[in-house]
Amino acid sequence: MPRLLSSRNTPPLLTKGSFLLTESESDSDIIVEIWPGRSKEHVHLLSTFPKTNSTPPLLTGVPIVAYLLLICSFCTISSLGVAFDLMTGVSPLLKLFWKVNGTCIATSLICLPKLRGVLSGTVPTPRLSCLLICALGYCIWNGTFLWALDHTSIGHAYILNNSHSLVLVIWKLLRRSPVAMQEGIGMIIGLGGGVIIALDHTVSRTKAVDSSLQGDIVAFLGAIGAAIYLTNAKAVRSQPNLDFMVFMWLHMCTVILVLLPVLYQSVDSLSFSTNPENGIFGWADTSRLPYELYLVTICDFIGGMGYVRVLRYFEPIVVSIVMLLEPVLAVYLGIIVGISNVPDVVTICGSVIVIFGTGLVIHSSTNCTVLKPARGYGSTTLTA
Repeated sequence: MPRLLSSRNTPPLLTKGSFLLTESESDSDIIVEIWPGRSKEHVHLLSTFPKTNSTPPLLTGVPIVAYLLLICSFCTISSLGVAFDLMTGVSPLLKLFWKVNGTCIATSLICLPKLRGVLSGTVPTPRLSCLLICALGYCIWNGTFLWALDHTSIGHAYILNNSHSLVLVIWKLLRRSPVAMQEGIGMIIGLGGGVIIALDHTVSRTKAVDSSLQGDIVAFLGAIGAAIYLTNAKAVRSQPNLDFMVFMWLHMCTVILVLLPVLYQSVDSLSFSTNPENGIFGWADTSRLPYELYLVTICDFIGGMGYVRVLRYFEPIVVSIVMLLEPVLAVYLGIIVGISNVPDVVTICGSVIVIFGTGLVIHSSTNCTVLKPARGYGSTTLTA
């Protein structure tokens, strides 16, 4: 029914040119326009106008580009372990430093025009505490992974180092945060498949490294660092007006500062040279440069940064579960280059279970929607 606004809502004295603001709640609202000095009242139908504030939300899903970026990141990061394994005769931490060093140089060139804004404060930057926590988590995650590659099979290193989904769910439960049913079930199924893969201790028939309990334990400890990195990177990505490449540049610079003292203590005969075995810039040697270019351009810019970019659309646990699929592709890539064994029935069954669990978690996450403003109704005027 139309709603009639009585003259009691009007000011006691109306003069020519005065007006009264009203709020329209539907297309059928009716007002009475009162003209001073006249006894006749005129009834008009309110018209609707667009409004930007206090409007109902419009629900939209995750964009297609987010899924494509997630798939590209998964494929490229799956080849990371293979590329590192091909770099023989180098300390695991030095391999990590080479990769981070190359990425830091590339991002520095990209962010050079924004350097003045970063120093003056006009370009938003993450808090120093967030950068330090992200760097520590990143170093723990990747450092244990590279060490595990030299002490266990490539499949075990991937699956156990990427078990941070379990850490994330446990952290949610400790904080009494809600965990979706499909999310929890998918995580348990995915980890169950990972355990089945880890139970495969087939003796190596090639130059691949055999699996070992020590390597498996260290790989799993890295999952804690991954959980720290992903959750803090998600928080940083939520910061308004933050330039993504500036964040990655500052992140890589912080990682270098964290790694340098560790390298000095752990790497024997570390030198400030391009020596391909113990040099800080050993990646510049012609025997190492092709691997370095692949690690920086493909694995870091597409893979690692891609995972951070999609945190804008997915929760960290979704990215974490997708990473559980990496050993499936990594094993077959390793077979191609001769650093991994052909999987047996146990590994194949475990891989299928991991894929099924991953699908459940992604399906649960995509049921969440993003809120966007919708069109609404605005103010109208009552003239006199």
